[in-house]
Amino acid sequence: MSTSLDAARYFIAAADADEGISHLKLQKLCAYAQGMSLAWLGRPLFNEELEAWPHGPVEPELYQRYKKFGPNPVEGGNMDVAHAREAFDDYHKLVLESVNEYYGRFSAWHLRELSHIDFPAKFGSGLVICKEAMQRAFENNVLVKKLNEAAALPKRPAEKYYSHQEIMRVLDSYLQ
Repeated sequence: MSTSLDAARYFIAAADADEGISHLKLQKLCAYAQGMSLAWLGRPLFNEELEAWPHGPVEPELYQRYKKFGPNPVEGGNMDVAHAREAFDDYHKLVLESVNEYYGRFSAWHLRELSHIDFPAKFGSGLVICKEAMQRAFENNVLVKKLNEAAALPKRPAEKYYSHQEIMRVLDSYLQ
């Protein structure tokens, strides 16, 4: 199974080269990818737990690794997106790509605000965000709903019904 660090590496590699990605935005994109994977595929993207911190969901190991960047763009080496994607199966690649396309366009602060609405947690408590509760909450997520509607998916997990190529086609048509 992939790790939260693998997901972070993907989002760092996929970030706009001129703007980069802040630590806050990186945390939120990883959290959204986890929630979407739980709801859409019925399984986590990574095993690490998310915690309810004041600025939204945080994966503590990622926080320790990237906090030194503060509000500045995270430097993650010279990994390209194709290499960063190798850690994931086709369905998790789809989750990462769709989260990046849909949520990646928002600012870090906007994602922080959205996360306080979308995640089932009492932010600031530091408590672990329950994966089962996150799965239930994300079943109503706009991106999960649109993908399910567009592909007319009968029941999760999606991978049992459609190939990665079919799902990517639907996602591409939705995001354009």
